[in-house]
Amino acid sequence: MAKLKNYIVSLDDVSTVEELKAALRERRLVGVTQLTLNGRNWGDAVAHTLARSPHMATVRVLDLSENQLTDDAVIALAQSPHLSQLRTLRLQRNHIGDAGLIALAQSPHLSKLTELELYRNRIGAAGVQALSTSTNLTQVTKLRLYRNQLGPEGGAALVAGKALVNLQLLDIDHNELGDAGIIALTKAQHLSQLTALNLSNNNIGPDGIKALADDEQLSNLTHLDLSDNDVGVVGAKALAESPYLRSIVTLNLSSTNIDADGVSALANSPVLANTERLDLRSNAIGDAGLSALAQSAHVTNLKALLLNDNAIGDAGVQALTTSTSLGNLAVLYLAENAIGDAGATSLANSSNLGQLQELDLWGNQLTRSSQEAFGHSPTLNNLVLLDLGISDDDDEDDIF
Repeated sequence: MAKLKNYIVSLDDVSTVEELKAALRERRLVGVTQLTLNGRNWGDAVAHTLARSPHMATVRVLDLSENQLTDDAVIALAQSPHLSQLRTLRLQRNHIGDAGLIALAQSPHLSKLTELELYRNRIGAAGVQALSTSTNLTQVTKLRLYRNQLGPEGGAALVAGKALVNLQLLDIDHNELGDAGIIALTKAQHLSQLTALNLSNNNIGPDGIKALADDEQLSNLTHLDLSDNDVGVVGAKALAESPYLRSIVTLNLSSTNIDADGVSALANSPVLANTERLDLRSNAIGDAGLSALAQSAHVTNLKALLLNDNAIGDAGVQALTTSTSLGNLAVLYLAENAIGDAGATSLANSSNLGQLQELDLWGNQLTRSSQEAFGHSPTLNNLVLLDLGISDDDDEDDIF
């Protein structure tokens, strides 16, 4: 087949399945390479209609998210010989269970799929096992299954076979994997192509974190999200001691029960050497933790540092403003801490933070004097967003 040019058609005037059928009869989808029908809530009828149409033969990207599709709809798509050119299939936010994913995995027509979006459905371990052992879906590089029903068994099922050997992005947050599911994942020997892994909100504790840290196949990871898990100081130290997690560009550790000792371990480790975005929101690192980060020789590449809700006061901020390692920061979030005017003034006058473009200090203990300090800042000339949490009608003595 000759190389197809990208041809996207707008069907904004089509509001029912009957009108879609009319559009097909009128040949409006002939030659289309990308078809988006998301958010229509049309039910299974839309899938059956498209599955029967030979005009789908050129479609590379199909988006049927938010259509109340069931397994029956997905089975129809999987059995259609007209979808053999699909590269991307988006079925998120529907009512799809194991039977639907099993049908996709067994389809001889979908062997060119590289991106599969199935998040916010009802898929469990049986579905992902069929996917992982499929002889057809072996080219998938991006897989999003977050907010399904995988459970601990899902971790093992996901790596039961080697169909996902080309996987580069895996998003399975909110699946109740637990330590058992994570440990099962790390025992696989074929996930070495992964560069992005999202495990947020999966009831993972220190044992699961240690298994990740000891997994050599994760040495190519550049994006790791462990937010809303129980990492704690033990898990933080395991990450810090990992000889493999040295390529992380974005690291999300928000709401992970990390304190000053945990951050100190990370700060003294080359695990942060390539990190550009570090999210530590809603922990308890305090002034000591921020001081450790500020003094670290491994954070020179940081461009975004998110520290909201961390019991940080003026002492921690002053350590940050005198740091010679954080000069590349463009984004700094310090909302909902215990910072006063002294800390804010030190930020406004810092000669080391001249690259800052976004600074959030909402929800601290600031008065008008902080506002005046930033108004006369000699160094923060690149700021495009500054939130002090002080409205125009506040009295000078109000503290926020």
